Amino acid sequence: MDLNQKKRDALDARLKSEIDGHCALDETRAALEEAFQKESDMYIGHLQAGQKAMEALSEVYENGLSENAVYQGTYHNEPEKKKDALEAISFANSCSQIRDVLLRSAVSFGAQGLQRMSIEAKRGKLNDEKIVKAKEEIAKNQAAKDRKNILGLIPLLLGIFFFFVPLLLRPVIPPHVNDYFYYGSFPKVIWYCLLIFIGGEIILSLILHFKETAERKKCAEYLDGCEIWKDAVKKEEELNAYYQEKSAAAKKDSDKYFELISGSMVGKLIDGIYLAPIPAEFRSSADLTAAQQLLGSSRAETLKDVYDILERRHAQDRREQAEAQHRANMENINLEKMRSQQRAEEYAKQQADYAKQQASYAREQADYAKQQAAYMKDLARESEKQTEYARQQAEDAARMQSDIDYMKRNN
Repeated sequence: MDLNQKKRDALDARLKSEIDGHCALDETRAALEEAFQKESDMYIGHLQAGQKAMEALSEVYENGLSENAVYQGTYHNEPEKKKDALEAISFANSCSQIRDVLLRSAVSFGAQGLQRMSIEAKRGKLNDEKIVKAKEEIAKNQAAKDRKNILGLIPLLLGIFFFFVPLLLRPVIPPHVNDYFYYGSFPKVIWYCLLIFIGGEIILSLILHFKETAERKKCAEYLDGCEIWKDAVKKEEELNAYYQEKSAAAKKDSDKYFELISGSMVGKLIDGIYLAPIPAEFRSSADLTAAQQLLGSSRAETLKDVYDILERRHAQDRREQAEAQHRANMENINLEKMRSQQRAEEYAKQQADYAKQQASYAREQADYAKQQAAYMKDLARESEKQTEYARQQAEDAARMQSDIDYMKRNN
């Protein structure tokens, strides 16, 4: 059973719609190409900027600090060498700021790589369960369209036609056969018509079921081998190969970039050489900027004065942070106490409401008991009345019986 062109076109259209909606292969390819291009441009741009910055630092270090006492190791906190101290701090501050920029650029470069990975992770695949079920549903719906409702009238028409068959054959069949079909409280011909109708419906349903099953299988086989599916499979294979190739190259560039930025530029040159004379705890750009201001404003004459002031500031910052943390902890404790108190108050209120309900229920029970007691009193009074009435009836009956006995004796 071959599919006609109309059915193939309908299957192609629905399959293409499902693939485009779930996989979006062309859009995904364009998005990945754009992401890879941005990652490559960022890699080249950041790398060139970092290399230029390091070349500038190297030139300043070689030409401007060749006789600096701090970097030559001959500085011992002499006030007369304040100029060397200020130059060294200014250069170290520049190095620290460049280091921060390089590290931030490394983070942004890594974020761009994660964005590209996110696009790949979120894209739909042709072997996803949604596409598999969609293909089954397309084949099922297309096969169900071939079930014609008018075919269900065939058994009904056959049943109606059989009703008139004995009438048409009356001239050639014996009279008792005609009587068999048409006479009686419920003519047997009607039973035969119903039997033909029901049997025909069952047979027709079986035929249509097997026909629909075969049609669905044919549609499923067509969907697996149609040009739309083959083209989608080819695009997905090309997209997978493209991503694997580009991601491998991007990973190689990324490893090289991070090794160069974090290792060679920051670790070996900036931290290892340019910031080596500065204690590690004072190498942040904020501390170095403060140190430059202290030396420039005559609030400090030597690096020792600068480090002492910065140490006091650090200690003050630590105390403030500890106090802030302590206040936050106390606020959390107070909030927890308030929440506990609120929960206790809510619980007490619930208990009070429950006690009120119990008291109201007890009052209702007491009122009901009073009503029952009054009712029992009324029953007792009524019982006494009935007892008195019965006693009077018994006395009247006894007197009547005595009168009857008396009359019998006298008679």
